[in-house]
Amino acid sequence: PAVLFCLLALLFAAAPAHARLTDDPGLEALAAAGGAPSLPDQWWAPRSDFPAAWDLVKGAPATVAVIDTGVDATHPEIESQLLAAVDHDSDPDHGPATVDENGHGTHVASLACAAPGNGQGIAGAGMGCRLIVEKTDLTDASIAASIVDAVQRGADAINMSFGTDDRRRASQELREAVKLAYDRGVVLVAAAADRPLREQGSPANLLQPRGTGSDITAG
Repeated sequence: PAVLFCLLALLFAAAPAHARLTDDPGLEALAAAGGAPSLPDQWWAPRSDFPAAWDLVKGAPATVAVIDTGVDATHPEIESQLLAAVDHDSDPDHGPATVDENGHGTHVASLACAAPGNGQGIAGAGMGCRLIVEKTDLTDASIAASIVDAVQRGADAINMSFGTDDRRRASQELREAVKLAYDRGVVLVAAAADRPLREQGSPANLLQPRGTGSDITAG
């Protein structure tokens, strides 16, 4: 989920006022966790100055593609934001893209674009952004097809909260899909490891190759 903060920080800048605070209880309701100090469920939003960024949102909302395990399309935070749900999962037992057997895709999609100002749940970091959900089986072919489809559907950003943990080289098909998105000006973000590793794995290593952390323009 932390990758979404990086993704949406690229879409917004900070401002001093907070005129667009929403009535979503997740921004205010306190939740104590294991004896830790009580914090709002959505503690990360004010800590990362998202309310200030929301003040700057004008015009049409961004379109964010989430390549993941699908989405619960009936979820009240997702239903109004969903533009398309496309199935690239080759396992027929997993159901269509509007079904999320794992739950991870719904979790990520809601952090990105949960409906703001509806008096329930949370406000997505993208403040009303629209969702394209691409369901994947995490093979290179499936991920590549998801990227290409998202680009063709007009995604402004593509989020990939997954990755391998080895040095396996991404397939040519996946590399070409990433290049297509990059050439079209789409913001691409992939999950990195939660601990120090010599190799972040694919697709993160396509976006930021090993040893280039100091150069944000690499990859």
